[in-house]
Amino acid sequence: MSKLANQLQDERGNTLVEMIAALTIMSLIMGTIYAVITFGFDSYHRVNIENSLRDEGDLLMSSVISEMYTYGPDLIMRVKNDANNEVGIKLVRTLDSETVDPVIIKIENNALYIDSTAIEIKSKVDSESRIVVSCPGDDVSGEESNSSKLSHCNSGLIMIKLVLEQQYKSNNQTLELESKFGF
Repeated sequence: MSKLANQLQDERGNTLVEMIAALTIMSLIMGTIYAVITFGFDSYHRVNIENSLRDEGDLLMSSVISEMYTYGPDLIMRVKNDANNEVGIKLVRTLDSETVDPVIIKIENNALYIDSTAIEIKSKVDSESRIVVSCPGDDVSGEESNSSKLSHCNSGLIMIKLVLEQQYKSNNQTLELESKFGF
């Protein structure tokens, strides 16, 4: 017990060099811990946004594909905007020689519309997104068809390109989905 009391009464301290060395080591350790935690949170948010984008992209793609298969069109037509750019497709079906109400699937104003109903998502649908129909005889190089000689077709290839983006802090994170299927 007297040994502990003697140590507490000892007035010798640490030197300035020892204090600077201890502060330097402590600041290096704290800086490393801060960098690891910051990187971890940024990675977590990036992965979280990527998962959210993928979920929304899957929702949009499955909505378009399920509408195509449930409607069962006989004919698919191109839908163009005022600038004569292809923005979507029009599904037409005849039943007992009468045309059933057509369904229009298009990407316009940063949203996907199926029969004039916008699908609600929290991501932004980029202007590069498009739904394009390519008929036999068209250039199917993957680029948007500029052929005006065919306005509709009974068989061909539908190409869907969705570019979704969300913003975290000041960075935009994008996800690009492409799908091609025949009809």
